[in-house]
Amino acid sequence: MYLISQPSGLQLGKGTATFRGGLLYSQRWKDWWFHGMAVYEVNPENSDRYAFGDSALAAVALHYTPNYNLMVGVEMDAAYTEKSSDDGFMIGNSGGTQSNLAFVTDYRFMNAFGGNFKVRSSVGLPIYEDLNYMNVVNARGQPFQQVQLGNGFFAKANSIYFFVQVISRCGGR
Repeated sequence: MYLISQPSGLQLGKGTATFRGGLLYSQRWKDWWFHGMAVYEVNPENSDRYAFGDSALAAVALHYTPNYNLMVGVEMDAAYTEKSSDDGFMIGNSGGTQSNLAFVTDYRFMNAFGGNFKVRSSVGLPIYEDLNYMNVVNARGQPFQQVQLGNGFFAKANSIYFFVQVISRCGGR
C-alpha cells in the first residue's frame, strides 16, 4: 500500500461522472415527521486512473413543524467510504466511517412560480470518525503515523427553491 503513484495536480472535482441511488421514507404524525434514508454512490475511475472510493450513507431525522412555514429538527447520519485507488493501488489513508449529529431549521418565506423559497440552516458535529492512518517510517528511520484528518464542527445556511409538479389526469376515455 502506498500513498500516490504520481505527484498530484490541482483537481477540481472528481473528473468523472458519479452515480447515486437511494431510498427515502417519510412518516407524519400530527406536527412531527420521521424520515429515514439510504444512499449509495459509485465513483468510477477517471482519465488519470484515479478513483475516489464508493460511499454508502444511512440517515434518520425527526422534524417538528408547528406551522406550514417553520421546521426545526434533529438529524443523524452515518457514512462509510471505501478507500480511493490510484492506478489500481489502494490509498492507505483514504476512506473510512463517519457519523454526524445536526440540528436544523427551515423557514419558508415565499411561495411563487409553482414552488416555494426557504432558508435552511444547520449546525452539527461529528459524533464518530474513523480516522484512517498508516504506519510510516521517515528518512531518519523513525516510525510515525500519517493520519487522515476529520471534518470537525460544521454550520451551514442556504437558500433553496423547491418546485414540485403534480401531473393529474382528469376525465376518462
